Amino acid sequence: MIVLKKYLPMLGAGALSVCILLGGVFLGTRMGQPPSNVSQEAAEAHSTGTEYAVGGVGSIAIPGYDKLTFKAGALTQYVTLENPSENTCYFVISIVLPDGTEIYKSGMVAPGAVIDCLRLRAAPAVGVYENTLLKYSCWNVDDDGELSEVNGANTLFTLEVIP
Repeated sequence: MIVLKKYLPMLGAGALSVCILLGGVFLGTRMGQPPSNVSQEAAEAHSTGTEYAVGGVGSIAIPGYDKLTFKAGALTQYVTLENPSENTCYFVISIVLPDGTEIYKSGMVAPGAVIDCLRLRAAPAVGVYENTLLKYSCWNVDDDGELSEVNGANTLFTLEVIP
């Protein structure tokens, strides 16, 4: 009984640490998802014309988009960007306006993963931005966890920003 009282504060601190850690993991996974009042149909309606460019064996599948639609004045946009599951590399995806302004840059996107909520650096004004750049930087992870950049790609699309 005396031994238990001696270790009780450490057990409580350990239990509290585990609860905080689990809460952080839960919040981290929830923050990457769109709010529940945004339907999947609404998110899909904002991106159109997805096609893949795929080369020979060992090549990288690069999604191409004809047009993406953003809501004006919003730094959070619900469009779908993805790294096709047939890839073995990670993507970092950037959106660059025709004037060279980078308005979005993702973190590492694993093969088969989908981004459906973008947090923009700047909200573009209402208008149509033809020849907007969708830049794919591709990264491999070796057995030691080291990153190395591999082939990337740039695709052009039309960005429509609506009121």
